Amino acid sequence: MDHINILEEVERDLEMCALNRLVNGKVDNFYEKVFKVYKMGGWPCGWKGEYPKGKMIVYLPNEK
Repeated sequence: MDHINILEEVERDLEMCALNRLVNGKVDNFYEKVFKVYKMGGWPCGWKGEYPKGKMIVYLPNEK
């Protein structure tokens, strides 16, 4: 099993955030939430529950 480089995963996420803004503008949707997490210094690493009713799982390295 090949492991995805985390940097590549982050790059792909941010590319999707940019594409989302290009197509949809700045609206409250999944990719804007992902972008907000990255701006906070976090890493969106999963989803709990069924989308869209669930919650994004976020790793925040500075949170204790």
